[in-house]
Order: sequence, then C-alpha cells, then structure tokens
Amino acid sequence: MNRRNLLRSLLAALLGWPEIGSAADEPVSVIVAKRSKVSAVDRDELRQIFQTNRTTWSQTGDRVIPLNLPDKNPVRHDFDRAVLGLDPDRVSRYWVDRKIRGDARPPRTAPNPAAVVRAVESNPQLVGYVPASDVSGDVKVIARIVDGKLQGA
Repeated sequence: MNRRNLLRSLLAALLGWPEIGSAADEPVSVIVAKRSKVSAVDRDELRQIFQTNRTTWSQTGDRVIPLNLPDKNPVRHDFDRAVLGLDPDRVSRYWVDRKIRGDARPPRTAPNPAAVVRAVESNPQLVGYVPASDVSGDVKVIARIVDGKLQGA
C-alpha cells in the first residue's frame, strides 16, 4: 500500500468514514453479460452511457443501462476519474445540475461488486464495473481501467 492510500485508510478509520482510499492497486473491469453482442467500448462512449447521454450501444444499436457502485466506493472513484474525468465532488455536482435542469437521472446503483456481477450476468442491457478479482465466468470484460487509464479488453 502506498503512502497516500495508507494515510487515507488511517483517516477513514479515525473518523469512522466508509472506505475512502483508492482501489488503484487492482485493475477495474468494465463488464456486460456474456451473451451481449458488445465486445469492446471506448472511453467516449462509456462516458456518454454513464452520464446517461447515450442509451444504445454504437456497435449493435441495442439498449444499454449503466450500473454504478455507491458514491463512497473507491472503485467508483477510480472509474469516475478514468471514464468521466471527474473526482467524486464534481460527479455529485454534475448530477445536481442535471436534476435542477430536469434532465435524465443518474445511473442505477448496486450496493457492492457482487451485486453488479449478478445483475449484469442476468441482464444483457446492463453495463457495470467491478474490481478485476470479482469478475465471474458469466460476464464479459469489454474494457479495463489500469493505472487510472481505460484500456480495451
């Protein structure tokens, strides 16, 4: 664990906060159902999907529904930084602004990575992200976030 993550973990423990550190030690996998026709996704399309500006895959034209982890989850922070280019505070402000304007709602949220995997494997319209170690054989990885950068699967 690097010094910054250690300090974050100590601060969280002292203040009784949920985990606030970075998950950057482990890659993040962007996943879809194994039976999905989508095989890869780039950062721009993924950003549009998770900002709810896009509702279909460019490759197939099929409907897509984004599924987030909770706001305080460090994997969510890594995903938001790599894909949306926003830190947690800016993501919150983005959705407040969209709500004030009467625009689309934020993506649905699953309580943890295991719930993301279960939901995605059972619904080919969903796209989500989880730590690479949580990927099961019933989902397909279409991109990875490694060292803060989105890479193809």
